[in-house]
Amino acid sequence: MESREDVDRWHERALKEREHHGISTNTRPKIIHGVYQFYLRDLDSNWWEFQYDTSTYAQMRAAGLAFNAAPISS
Repeated sequence: MESREDVDRWHERALKEREHHGISTNTRPKIIHGVYQFYLRDLDSNWWEFQYDTSTYAQMRAAGLAFNAAPISS
């Protein structure tokens, strides 16, 4: 997701539509390891994760500053 607000909007929607979609579990949004997220479990017992990565690396990646390490040559 693009922001914490997006995560919050989807959480609100999941709460409102839980009966219609058979959502049996819905965690509260919280930050874990730099990621703002919540989980829900659907009618078929599949777990879904909704997240916004707030970590420094995610910010660098979004700004085009992150890089992948080059392979080690012998």
